[in-house]
Formats: sequence, C-alpha cells, structure tokens
Amino acid sequence: MHSLKLWRLLAGLFSTLFLITPTSAQKPIDIDPITLNLGRFDDALEKIPANLKIISIEEIERSGATNVPELLSRYAGVFTSMDFFGNGSDSAKVDLRAFGSVADENTLILIDGRRVKDNDLSTVNWSSIPLKFIERIEILRGGGAVLYGRGATAGVINIVTMSPGKRDNFVEIEGTTGTYNTDSGAIAGSFGTDKYGLMVNTQGYSSDNYRTNNKETRQAGQLAYKFYGESIDTSIQIGTSQQNVRLPGALNIQPSNGTDEVLSLGRRGSTTPNDFSRAIENYLTGGLDVDAGDSQAIINFGWRSSNDESFFDAFNDTYAERDRETWHVSPRLRRAFNVGSIEHDIKLGMDYERWSVTRNVSDAEQNISDPHNIFKSEQRNYGLYVENTIGISDLWALSVGARWDEQTQSAIDTFDANAPGAAAKFESQAPAKDQKISVSGYELNLKRELQIGRYVGVSTNKSYRLANVDEIGATGEFDASSNKVFQFLRPQISHTHQLFFGRNAPQYTYNVNLYQIDTRDEIRLDLLTTGAGNTNFPLTKRQGFEAQTSFMGPHFSVSSAYVYTKAKFSRGTTGTHNLTGKTIPLTPKHTFNFNGTYRFPKNVDLSLDFNYFSEQVMDNDEPNIMHTNIPDYSVTNLKLSRKTDGWKFGAGVSNLFDREYHSYAVASGFTATRFGVYPLPERVIYLTIGKTFGTK
Repeated sequence: MHSLKLWRLLAGLFSTLFLITPTSAQKPIDIDPITLNLGRFDDALEKIPANLKIISIEEIERSGATNVPELLSRYAGVFTSMDFFGNGSDSAKVDLRAFGSVADENTLILIDGRRVKDNDLSTVNWSSIPLKFIERIEILRGGGAVLYGRGATAGVINIVTMSPGKRDNFVEIEGTTGTYNTDSGAIAGSFGTDKYGLMVNTQGYSSDNYRTNNKETRQAGQLAYKFYGESIDTSIQIGTSQQNVRLPGALNIQPSNGTDEVLSLGRRGSTTPNDFSRAIENYLTGGLDVDAGDSQAIINFGWRSSNDESFFDAFNDTYAERDRETWHVSPRLRRAFNVGSIEHDIKLGMDYERWSVTRNVSDAEQNISDPHNIFKSEQRNYGLYVENTIGISDLWALSVGARWDEQTQSAIDTFDANAPGAAAKFESQAPAKDQKISVSGYELNLKRELQIGRYVGVSTNKSYRLANVDEIGATGEFDASSNKVFQFLRPQISHTHQLFFGRNAPQYTYNVNLYQIDTRDEIRLDLLTTGAGNTNFPLTKRQGFEAQTSFMGPHFSVSSAYVYTKAKFSRGTTGTHNLTGKTIPLTPKHTFNFNGTYRFPKNVDLSLDFNYFSEQVMDNDEPNIMHTNIPDYSVTNLKLSRKTDGWKFGAGVSNLFDREYHSYAVASGFTATRFGVYPLPERVIYLTIGKTFGTK
C-alpha cells in the first residue's frame, strides 16, 4: 500500500512537470560535449534519455583512489561490499543498488563495452584494470538489460580505457610508494598520425598489505592499435594481467564461548597462514566500424582466457585450479532518419557468447595432476535486441527497446575415489545435467529538458539474470540426503521504476533519483535450508533515494552525495525463519560522501573526501537473527598534488583519522552466534611522482 502511494506521488510530480510548456522552457545552456559508448555506439550525453553519471579522468586523478572499487564507492548509489583486505583488487563487489552478496551478479561491469565477469561467483579481476589505464567511467543506473542482457538489474558500469588517438605522441612514467611496503610503477605511451594510433600501457604493483599473510603482487599490460579510414575504422587490443595474493582469512568472534580473534590475534592477524590465490588473464578484442552517414555498422569480437589457482586450508585442504575461456561476437546496425519532424535513431544487434570452464580439485598442489573431482561446464548465449531513441522535439527524448535471450548450459562432474586425499572428502559425483532457457526484457525511458540545463525523466524496465555455474553446483550443491547434485534454478526477473531529475551546467550540477526494484525468484545462497545451497527467493523489494550535487568555482570544486536505501525480503522462508520484512544483508540504509578540491597558486591541488556508511546486516544473516551488525563507519582521505612542466607530484593519506573498521562480516551457517570479520587498514600514507614527455 505504501509503495502504491509512493508511485502515485511520483507520477503526480512528473505529470506536473509535463505541464511546463515549450514556450516557458529554454534550451539548455552550452556545456562541453561528452561522447559516450554505453549505447554500444558513440552517443552525445544530451541525446541519451537515461539516468547517467560520468566520472572523468580529471576526477579520477584528483580522487587519490588507488583502485577502481575505491573510486566507485565515492559516488552516490555505489557501494563497495565484501572488501576483505582493503586493497580492492581481490574480492570487492561493486553494488549499485543494494544487492549485497550477489551484487556482482546484478551490476554489469564492462571494459570498453565487453563483459569482464566470469560466469561464476568469483569477483571481477580488478587487478587487471589499473586506474592508470582509464579514460572515464560511465555509470547507467537501473538500465542496460536491453542492450547488454543478463546481469544488468541494478545497472551497468562501463570502464572506458585510453584508446590511441590521432597525432598523440607522448610517454608517461609514474611511480608510487607507501605504507605496508607498497610500491607501484607505470609506463604509458601513445604514438599516432592522421591514419593510425598506437598505445601501450604497463603497470606493476607489490604490497605486504595490512593483514598478516596478505602479500600481493600484480602486473598488467595493454596494447591497442586503431586505424582511421575515410569511412571505415578498425581496432585491435590485447592485454594481459597476473596476480598473486596471500589470503589471511576471517577473524572469528563467538560471544557465547568467549572467542574473539580480533583481540587475541590483533586486527592484523591471520587465521589461514597457508591460503593463497593466483590468477592470470589474457584477452584479445577487435572491431570494425563502417560509417555511411545516416547508417553505421559495427562488429566487435573477442576472446578471453583466465586461469586461477587457490588453496584453502580450512576447507579440508582444498587446492583447485579453474580454467575459463570465452568467445564473443557482436554485430550491430544503427540507422537514423526523420519521419516528419520526429527524429528516429534505431539500433539493432545480436550477441553470441560461448563460455567454458574446467575445475580440477585436489588436496594439495602437487597432486593436482590426479584430481579427485573434475567439473566441466559449457554455456552458449544468443541475444537479439532492438532499441529506438526518438527525438520528439528539442526538449523531449524517448527510447524504447526489447531483448530476447536464449541460454544453453551443460554440467558434468566426475569423482575419483582412488585419487590422493579423496577418502577424506566425503564427496560424490553429481549426475550430468543440462538446461535450455529463454528470457526477455524491455526498457522505456522518457526525458524532458527544462530551462537552464535542467532535465527530468522516468524509466521502467524488465531485466533478468540466470544462475551461474557455482550456483548450479560447480563448487558443491547437495540434496536433502546429502547427495551431490546440479540444480538449475528459475530465471530471476526484476521490474525497475525510476524518476530522476537534475541539472547539467558548467559550474553547477545536481542529480536526484528515486527508484523501486521488485524482484521475483531472486537467486541467493540459502545456508539454513536443508538441501541445495542456492535457491530462488520468492519476492524482494528495493527502494531508494539518491542525490548528488557538485559546484565548480575558479579555485575550488566540491561535490556531495547522499543515498537512502531500503532493501527487504517481501516474502519467503529460510529453514524455520520467516523472512517477510527482513533486511537484505550487506545493504547500508544511509551513505554519505563529500569531495572537495582547492587549487592553490602554481597548480597545487589539495583534495579531501569523506565517506560514511551506516550499519549493515552481516552476510548469511537473511533472517536477521544475529545480535551484532556490521557497525557504521566513516573514512576520510586527503591528497596534495601538483603538475608543472610535465611533472606530477602527489602525497596522500587514506583513512586520515586512523579509524578501526570493517565493511564485511559473515555469519556462520553452522554455529549460532559465531561470525567472522575482515578488518580493513588504518592510516595509509603514499607518495607519487611522474613525468610526461611529449604532448597528450
């Protein structure tokens, strides 16, 4: 009832705005043009009737962030959850709209328009996306299911890397050193003429990190080439990354028996001195762009291979190797035309993706050639979509689109009882299984420009996601008799409704969003129910208010953001617990961010950002029965930087006031009142120096 009243109020507000006649409105004031590719073609920002946020390269450099999740957490409606160690590159999930532990499966992360998340419960390999490689980040809240398909329920984050430009000729070298024996270095170069551009990026990183047994090294490299023809452009990009990180594990607390490893081992202590993870990723992407005036055709293709190894002492000495390979091809066509005074911009396309995985499991690394379990899965996805953006007038823009997807998936599991360590595993062999499923989605966006750069818009859509290989049983699903099984779940279906309004102007901007997401058959882990671990929860509801504003003066800039989120189970049970009205774990009700930069003479910038997150229900506590939540916390960061004659100098402090906090805790699924926490770093200091040769 309250939800119905809310949307009646929003509809009334938007209807009132409709009554503003064109004669009383002025065209938006001129601002620097921004070109996006979230629409899978280059589009001007003002032409897209959607709820968008752009993070520019200037904002990235000014932020003092050391990785992408840390940067994203400073913007309204973006929450970084499950950051186990504070380095942001190993475990962080980026959550747009209160999906908590399944955020990665509902927020679609793209690099230059391609998916980077594997079809399992592993997180995005953030170490393969150094900030140094990024030109801008495009955030689309509550949309993207038509153009990109599955997994875009909360929205899409497209990370646009630096691409080779015409006549660019420069080399840039940068180094950073900081607390916990942290050192990193990067070299970037670009060379071009009127016909081609070539860009090279490399970066290395090493740190002991905050926790004991958390040493990390990573390297990444990227080579991009682009040829500029009269009407045909071609591009190719190759990249590689590798990472090696030790895993310190959770610090366990159980008040009922006096256990508190935070006190006994210290916040930096480790409970898993032997655990580790290694990852290697390689990719190749290419594209052909044919421009024929009012028509444009693009075909993108790509291949990605990733391999990871992990050892978890606490899980019966489990050593696992997982190999994944993905192929994709995406042809699409765009046609612009007028019908009378109405402009039409139609996009239609197809996506094909083939994904395969092999997971070998043994009791030790030296025995992996004779694994006791081998899991194999193959998945194919076919998608067709069409979207029409209609310029009704200079003030009105409408987009409507639909998508159809088909997915086939097979899974095979074998168990060798004679393999080393198999006798102690209590394992079995899941019967082979396959599934074919079809889903569809739609999206409708309407936006109106008002006077002096203001705008107002509404959108509604149907989105979906499908269970990944871990959720169907790659890492172990069991029936009520403890037999290993593959469990194919129903598609998760969500309906999102948004009202957004704001202003874009050279000096002052603001954006306000109100949204509601109703989800049926949400796919989540359910540890308290006898049988298989992942299931479809009947109904969930998320409602929120997001507000962000910024002001830029001649010598300073400030921005702030506030988000209110209400994420609840509407209906359902887990074990003997009724979930109706319970808060979804890992969803802070209030978040607040403030960022400010003051420019002193001689190009000296002082930047400060403050981030606050209210308390959260801990992971695995769907029935809200733990008597302890993740406490609220705040973090303040400071950075001083200067640019002069091609030189760049910087000094920064993260967690300026030396707060002791954690952003993730998980309730035990087996022992009442027991939970584990992952303390995050206290004060961190770093220094940066860089030099650019040539012109960018």
